[in-house]
Amino acid sequence: MKTDTFLKFMAIPIFMIGCGSSQMLIAQEANQTPSNYLKNQNMHNLTSIQSEIIQIQENKNGFIFPLMRDKIVILEIFGKSCPHCDKQMPILSAIKNTNPDKVEIIAIHAQEMMDENEKIKLFSKHAINYPIIDGSQSINLLYFIRDTYGWDGTMPYMLVIKNGLTEFSYSGETDLDEIKKDIKSLL
Repeated sequence: MKTDTFLKFMAIPIFMIGCGSSQMLIAQEANQTPSNYLKNQNMHNLTSIQSEIIQIQENKNGFIFPLMRDKIVILEIFGKSCPHCDKQMPILSAIKNTNPDKVEIIAIHAQEMMDENEKIKLFSKHAINYPIIDGSQSINLLYFIRDTYGWDGTMPYMLVIKNGLTEFSYSGETDLDEIKKDIKSLL
């Protein structure tokens, strides 16, 4: 899907939230849902930019990750041009490194598509150790998050899910200690 088509699907207007006035973010507006949005799609079969298969099943109060059973999953929405997201990436990698057998992280990139150079730069800068899904592949999932959790486009946005239930959500930059405390309460 072309970037400009993706942008049209995601939202009009484009909000400037969370990342400062110089960063344009793709956000959803309640009245702007594309005609090909499949409400209650239930299962999302996605491929990360690292070519990893990710399955995400919608649940009334969270998500089920069939390939990541018995793990706490952090589902993050971020943007490549978001300085707050940039600060959050090392925090997520640290959490993954601290709990490699108990915590999985899946990130969804929700701004315009990254080219190959941007992907390489992102991975080398942050030593990312978790899958990233391009937003153009996960439009229906992003709309489900908007409709279910009230996500307004603020990035980073994270959901912490255990056993199919969303236990915590964070909108905007979040402190490592807060996330660690919340994850510890679920272990």
